[in-house]
Formats: sequence, C-alpha cells, structure tokens
Amino acid sequence: MSGMRCKFGRFGEASAIYINETFVKCTTPPFDDGADTIYKESAPISVAMNGIDFADDQAQADFTFTGTAPYISFITILLLLAAIAFVAYAVAMLIEQYHKKNAVQDAGEDVPA
Repeated sequence: MSGMRCKFGRFGEASAIYINETFVKCTTPPFDDGADTIYKESAPISVAMNGIDFADDQAQADFTFTGTAPYISFITILLLLAAIAFVAYAVAMLIEQYHKKNAVQDAGEDVPA
C-alpha cells in the first residue's frame, strides 16, 4: 500500500509502510522544535490507510518522543539553589572579615604617636 500516513499529535504527519495486518511502520515527522527543547513528551498517534482519513476516533495509541533536552529534577534545582546560597553566604562572611580587619587597622593608624 502506498500513500499511508501516520499522525503524531502536535508533531505532525509522516509517511508509513504497511508491513502486515497488525504492523505499520511509521517514520517520525520533521518538526520545528529542536530536539534539545524536548525532554520527553507523549503524543497520540493515528494512521490514515489512504493518506487522508485518519482513524482518530477508532484506534489511538500514545507515542513518547524523547529529545535531547536535559532533564533537571526538582531535587537538583533545590541542591543548586542551596549551593548558590552557601557560596553567597561565604562571600558575605569574607567581605565582613575584610572590612573588620581594615577597620581595626584604620583605627590603629589614627592614634597619635
């Protein structure tokens, strides 16, 4: 059969090949979003045996697109925020010690000899 098409939800349509009565091979469609913008997303898939009339209401399966976008878990974000807070605190303490040291030195220079 020629002219078969598969539709992958928002990702669009692509060509399909009829293998047997229980198997159709679909190519993945080209899409505008780069693979690096998608971590993982499910999309409904449907088939049009004639390339036009998709069987959306008869049979539908989900397909998971896995892109190359990095997955950052909530725990990872919390750990990064904690590390940033720790570094900011450490820098603030160093600045405070520097100012105290300079204040002591400045006070010592003001004493007349």
